[in-house]
Amino acid sequence: MAWMVASQFLMYAIGWGLCSLLVREQRSSVAHWSLFMALLGLGFVLTTQRGEPRSWWAYGGANFCFAAGFVVLRRGMERFMGVAPADREHAATLAVLAALFTAIGPGEDLAVRRVLLAYGAPTWVLARTAASLQGAVRAEYGHRMALVLATPVAMVLAVFGARFVEQALHGGVSLEMHRYTEANRGLLYAYGVMAATYNFGFVALLTLRYVRRLRELTLHDPLTGLLNRRALDAELQREGSGFALLALDLDHFKRVNDRHGHLVGDEVLAQTAQRLRDTVRGSDLVARTGGEEFVVLMPGIDDAGAQAAAERLRAAVAGTPYAVSAGPLPLSISVGVATVHQPGSAPRDVLQRADRALYAAKEAGRDRVVMAA
Repeated sequence: MAWMVASQFLMYAIGWGLCSLLVREQRSSVAHWSLFMALLGLGFVLTTQRGEPRSWWAYGGANFCFAAGFVVLRRGMERFMGVAPADREHAATLAVLAALFTAIGPGEDLAVRRVLLAYGAPTWVLARTAASLQGAVRAEYGHRMALVLATPVAMVLAVFGARFVEQALHGGVSLEMHRYTEANRGLLYAYGVMAATYNFGFVALLTLRYVRRLRELTLHDPLTGLLNRRALDAELQREGSGFALLALDLDHFKRVNDRHGHLVGDEVLAQTAQRLRDTVRGSDLVARTGGEEFVVLMPGIDDAGAQAAAERLRAAVAGTPYAVSAGPLPLSISVGVATVHQPGSAPRDVLQRADRALYAAKEAGRDRVVMAA
């Protein structure tokens, strides 16, 4: 049965190793997961070699592989979540474990200590993993999903913790894995379930991250990071009454591209987006709807508030020259404002009103705010 579990882990290791060749952005993390599975598989392979005469590799080496695998898992998760790896702690942990397993040796007389270390070390490493990464996981995936993703960790902590306590309470008899007992058979089944659960967890981590990034790409402008037209339309569909729509356009932006090139133009667009973000309220939404065209959705605001907000945005752009690679570059924007006070207004009609007001601002000389009729 140990061979079966070993084969399972090694197959997973091969699978994640091949996967690491395909996922460029997450290659380091996935390679760590592959090594984690490989170390646990190797540990089971070494466990099958236990017998007489006793060798260190079959006893201490196997247990060290198990513990080292969880250290590798922690480092892989640190890389995946963008947390600085605690490499000094990892190196110290591996060094201490290697020294302790070497000192204990393969003998029967110190088997209880070997078992306590074999289950205590992974428990400690996993507890440290959960403590150091829970904030990052919750921030990216949300509280509910973080609890789901914590299931594999909780499972191993429960199994290993229970095994550690059981060995501590029965110090006269060692609970080494190679002994043919019902408890050990149950433990091997638990390892098989754990292997599948961890792999489902890895798949979930990757899938959720890529789905979220795909959603961001479909709803956000890649240059500025602002919402795009599709996302704006969706937000407008959800709005009721009492909001304003501000249509903004950089004045004479074509001249910037013609004189300085499109790279400078991209710098201007990115800086404009940042100025708009810095000026609007937290509840407002900023979108880029065209080349140099932006729209700001401001819920819960009246005509006077919308006009004042538009003036602040105009001043934020015109007040300070842009710091671009071509040198300081003064620019301005024109703003058209449309407000909605009654429910049932079609989003397309509101956008057209704001666009007409923007066109009027352009016709009136630019660098100004015009309220829609």
